Amino acid sequence: MTRPPTDPSEAVQSDEQIRSRTMTLLITGHDTTASALTWALHQVELPLVFADDSVERRVIPHP
Repeated sequence: MTRPPTDPSEAVQSDEQIRSRTMTLLITGHDTTASALTWALHQVELPLVFADDSVERRVIPHP
């Protein structure tokens, strides 16, 4: 774990550091996002299943 900067000059990051950290974030987040989207689309495609499908349903005619 990195320690917080004690010197204000250490808090400033170079463009190269910012770019490197941004690329790491994008590349690492790619797998997680792809997995989440795959799962969500799979759930959308599943047929609806009702817990109590054994209940007899009768149509009552309207008087």
